Amino acid sequence: MLKSPVLRFGLIILIFMALLVSGCSSMKKNNKADALHYATLHYAKALRWNDYEGAMQMTRLPDGQKDDVDLDYLKNIKVTHYDVSQSVMAEDEATGYVTLYLDYYNEYVNSVHSIVVDQTWKYDEELKQWLCATPMPKFKP
Repeated sequence: MLKSPVLRFGLIILIFMALLVSGCSSMKKNNKADALHYATLHYAKALRWNDYEGAMQMTRLPDGQKDDVDLDYLKNIKVTHYDVSQSVMAEDEATGYVTLYLDYYNEYVNSVHSIVVDQTWKYDEELKQWLCATPMPKFKP
């Protein structure tokens, strides 16, 4: 095998460096996954507390599309419960997918509804944060 202590030491250092590099890569991916999870929770909490403008600030639609949101209508929508399913990050680590479950009360018609919103999130390298690439949920009467 390797009889020279110098070669054995070199091999040990090489293996250690390989493990260190793979560990750092894994840690970076975990940090991005955690950031996606917290971004989606922050978005859901904004909806829960009627901070629709705050949720819109966390949104960037593809190709510069505008989200046609009626803030006056949303003043009468009260999210009573939210649940964020487990976030899934794509292999490119720049795209995330989340399913958001919302229960809401519509004061216009005194009724409670539930909706499921499949969201796509994109990581902005410049801002170092996740942004929702899906329009605001459509709260129907």
